[in-house]
Amino acid sequence: MYETYVKIKEQWCYLYRAVDKFGNTRLIFY
Repeated sequence: MYETYVKIKEQWCYLYRAVDKFGNTRLIFY
């Protein structure tokens, strides 16, 4: 798992990117 900052629609959101046990990539924004 790694995390990074991304800029979306003029706002900074925190992005988590994780790979689950099945190898699927999940992107979680908050």
